Amino acid sequence: MLIPNNQYADESSWPVTPIFVVGSPRSGTSMIGYFISSSQHVADFGEYTAFYLTHKVARSQYHAVISPYKDEYLEELDRHAAQFAYAKTRELNLHYFADATPWNLRIVDYLADKFPQAIFVLTLRHYSGVIQSLTRSYQEGRAWAGADMAARARLWSEMYAHVAHLPEDRTVALSYDAMCREPTETLNAFLARLSAVGLPFDDFDRASFKNSYATTGKRPTIAAAEEGAGEGFVFRSIPSFDAVQWTDEIQRQVEEHVRETDSLLGRKFPHHRRTPAGWLYGEAAPVVRQEEQPLPSAGGEVMNIVS
Repeated sequence: MLIPNNQYADESSWPVTPIFVVGSPRSGTSMIGYFISSSQHVADFGEYTAFYLTHKVARSQYHAVISPYKDEYLEELDRHAAQFAYAKTRELNLHYFADATPWNLRIVDYLADKFPQAIFVLTLRHYSGVIQSLTRSYQEGRAWAGADMAARARLWSEMYAHVAHLPEDRTVALSYDAMCREPTETLNAFLARLSAVGLPFDDFDRASFKNSYATTGKRPTIAAAEEGAGEGFVFRSIPSFDAVQWTDEIQRQVEEHVRETDSLLGRKFPHHRRTPAGWLYGEAAPVVRQEEQPLPSAGGEVMNIVS
């Protein structure tokens, strides 16, 4: 059992371990957050957002306030976000809570420092699928998703640039693209890595992958109901981006914005950074043409807060 050792956890014989599921918006954080929270050992905090709200948003909005108590008040906000989460988890007689707020990746250096017992789960998704999902989000009225392809590429890049601050010994990475391509094998390997960092539970509900967490209409899922199957469903491969909609022109628009961060992910997570099935760009790949046969569209994930 990992024992809390931070300034925000009150002294207690009931230790609580936070599990932060982080990643770019539309990278699978909600999907994996719900999966981890399906264990009876883990309190489901959804997209709790309180840590990001108090440590990032409040500070950005409060910086011009003229008061001798400004810093003290902001520190109290940070403390409350943590103490509420710890108290609620203990109220449920649990030792773990899962917060699947993707924006927490922006403050992961703060979270890693203040919660040295916390476990981090990083969802990695190739920029193509994220940008396409952000496009749908923007069309549905979510201005934070970016007004054009370049803005969406910059959001993807800015978010994942923070992976440099993740604690290696407490971080488990998972490729959304690998999950879409080989769901059973990828999930089994992911569970083994979770066990290695202190989550050896065997009651995660794989049926949670039957649910679509998209906000722009139901999207394909990696688990599908099937009569006669042992668990009532089967895993299947689905595309993680829409190949026919990803044109040469889009690639040119986003390439300069994603190149550096894409390289960072390849260096830091060489075994988990994957390109989607059907990806035709890269050093050894031919250039994709619009007249090539399309793949069906893949899904997006839930992300509710405005940055």
